Order: sequence, then C-alpha cells, then structure tokens
Amino acid sequence: MKISIIIPTYNRPEYLLECLESCINQTCPPFEIIVGDDSSNSESEKIVASLDYSKGKLIYTRNVPALGQGKNVGELMRRASGDLICLIHDDDKLSLDNLEKLSPIFRTDQEVIISFGKQFIISDDGKLDQEASDKLNVLYSRTHDKAGIQSDILKSAILQQIPNNGFLVRAECAKKVDHESLEKKYFDGPDFGFALELAQAYRKSKALFLDQYTAFYRNSTISIVRGGPPAKLYISFHYQSQLAHSVYKLDSDISKFLKKRSSVAIFNAIHWGDLVKANEWILSKYYRKKIFSIGGVRMVLFYAYKKICLIFSTFIK
Repeated sequence: MKISIIIPTYNRPEYLLECLESCINQTCPPFEIIVGDDSSNSESEKIVASLDYSKGKLIYTRNVPALGQGKNVGELMRRASGDLICLIHDDDKLSLDNLEKLSPIFRTDQEVIISFGKQFIISDDGKLDQEASDKLNVLYSRTHDKAGIQSDILKSAILQQIPNNGFLVRAECAKKVDHESLEKKYFDGPDFGFALELAQAYRKSKALFLDQYTAFYRNSTISIVRGGPPAKLYISFHYQSQLAHSVYKLDSDISKFLKKRSSVAIFNAIHWGDLVKANEWILSKYYRKKIFSIGGVRMVLFYAYKKICLIFSTFIK
C-alpha cells in the first residue's frame, strides 16, 4: 500500500528540518512526502530544497495567501495520492519505524480505518521528558490495558485516544471529512475535530492502538498562535460532553476523563466570556463536587468577577 506523509508548516524551518528527516529515514519508506507551507518567508522552502528523497517524491507548495492550519491540512489530504495518509506537524517527529509499525493492520483488517501509537513529549531543544510522556498517554487512554483493536472508534475520539498527529488513516476516509469547516467549528482544535468528525462518519469502523511509541510531540513555546489570544480549549469539551450525554451516559471511562478535564474547560470558557457554558459545567456532574474545594471557590469567584464585568460593560453601553 502506498503511503503519503503530509506536513503543514508555518514559520518553523528549524523544526521542519527535523520533521522531514524523520519522514525521509523511515524504515518503511513513504511513497510521497507533501509539504504545505503557510510561512511568511522562504526559509522553509530552502529547507525542503536542500533535501533529497530518492525513495519517493518530495513535494513542496507555498500557500499564498496562507490557508490556516485546518485548510492547509485539508488541501494536503486532497492532494495526497497514497492509499494511506500520515499527518505530522512541522514541529513534531515520527519514530523511524512509525510507518512499519502502523501500516500492516490495513492489509489484514478492512474495518480498521486509522491506527496510532503513543507519543513522546520533547522540549524545544528535543530533550525527551519520559514523565510527561507517561502522563500524557495515561490521560488519553494510551495504556497497555487499552492496546489493540478499538471497536468503538467514536469513544476513542471523545477520549482523545486518537492523537493530534503521527497516525495512519485510510485516504478515502480522511478525504471525506469537511476540512473547510473544522476551524470554524472547533476553532483552535481542528486536529481533535478531524478525529471526532471521522469517527462519527465511520461509526461502525474500527481503530488500532499500538502500545508502542510511534511519534514525538514537541511541547514548544513557538506555536501557530504565538502572540495571539489563548486557545479556545473549552470547545472540545463542549462536543465531548454533548456526546457523553447523548450516547455514553453510563460510560465510566468517558465520565472520569471529563471530570479530569472539566476544570481547564470551565476556566477557559470563563476567560473567553462564555459564561453560559461555564455555569452549565460548574453545576454538572463533572465538576460540582469540586465547588467547595479551594480551586472550586476560586473558580466561582472568577466566574462572578467576569459576570460583574459583563453586566457593568452592558450598563455603560
């Protein structure tokens, strides 16, 4: 099966080089590597031009004007000609045996549409943080007891077990996701949105979680929204809690996960002024037992402060 690796990039040439080298040196060489560049200069183009990939095609496109992350990924997926697509962001890396490990299942099980492994956390300078890596994979249900075929792909998406990149997905399925709408619907979480939309479209399909490290996720201080407002992290919680209520009311795994994520989601919603959602979640089963804790009292006070500010600003107008 032919594999296309797609890489969206934006003003991070030093990381892009590391990412490309991890793709070029795969033990199972990809058929093609496609780079979609939203950068404001030609530095990333120079990086790609300096490399030689003799085992397949290395394709570069400069997006003028810039497309934005969601549209860039969508365009890269549309252009991919392989049977399978691997998405990796420019500041992250694949393990050198990523494709070798994740591709065999697609030949033996036609019901599997996406496969993925665990992620290492690395710093700006590439230093591996094993403790942070362990915590990340535990949080997202990438543990030994969860390994193997995931028969409920929607549950995997809600739990964010499907990682933001470094996975392999059937091209025909990935291309049917409406990437144009992901950033509008999920704001700063188009990767989460992709997994959730894919899972809902192919509800009866399966995923494979391989209990091995297959990618490196960089905890970088240089982000796509650098210098901009904090990400709207609470949007993903909105969709997760909606599906939990309508489809998975009695699922203990999802309930535990949402309880862990509720504090961050509520704080983020308050910050963005979405007090309706914040109030709903403060009183929900995912958070209400925390209200009388120190953190809970602080959260309620923050909510009250934002509410007063909102009322005052409305009065002034």
